[in-house]
Amino acid sequence: MSAAVAPKHFLQLRDFSRDELAYLFERTRWIKERFKRYEIYQPLRDRTLAMVFEKASTRTRVSFEAGMNQLGGIAINLNRGDTQLGRGEPIEDVARVISRMVDVVMIRTFEQTIIERFAAHSRVPVINGLTNEYHPCQILADVYTYIEHRGSIHQVGAAVQGAPACNGWTFWHFEVGGARRPIDQLRQQVSGPLVEAMHDGIDVPGVVVALSSAPQLYSRGNARRRPLLELA
Repeated sequence: MSAAVAPKHFLQLRDFSRDELAYLFERTRWIKERFKRYEIYQPLRDRTLAMVFEKASTRTRVSFEAGMNQLGGIAINLNRGDTQLGRGEPIEDVARVISRMVDVVMIRTFEQTIIERFAAHSRVPVINGLTNEYHPCQILADVYTYIEHRGSIHQVGAAVQGAPACNGWTFWHFEVGGARRPIDQLRQQVSGPLVEAMHDGIDVPGVVVALSSAPQLYSRGNARRRPLLELA
């Protein structure tokens, strides 16, 4: 009897290779084109997504649920009070129970260690819908939207705020986008695991990293306001 194949999770951007990300974007383009032509495409028929929300959500819930329905599947929404998580049941036990009954799980929670523990005991793929450290689906949506409307994102600047966005965009900029700078510049702004994942490499001319401790976003009419992390 052959050993069971471990499910492939998406807990942060580094879980996908450059080739896998390129395929994902190409597949996204193909599916969107069919959707715009009102062509039925439902590869996820008879498949179920469990959405576990320990944090409230609007965009994440609607986008995942709408996408699952459009592709023929079913999405189940579970808040903290709907599960034994709200009663202190270990995350490992919740993972075992939920993953026996669905085909994929998306979790929006707090510390990254929570979703990593869940994934370690899940029989099905687990997707990060947001943790305190990472928001990989948001980064993919941002990057694809830029590519779709503007073309190549190579050496394009980005101003972002918030730890999950900073960590994700930093990884994209340095490891996926091809631009790498000395990581000492980033140690105070990004999480330890991300710093360990990066290393010095080829310095691309014209790529500048500017960091600011003021946690404000750029706003129209106020050019002096600076983002937490600026990649330009």
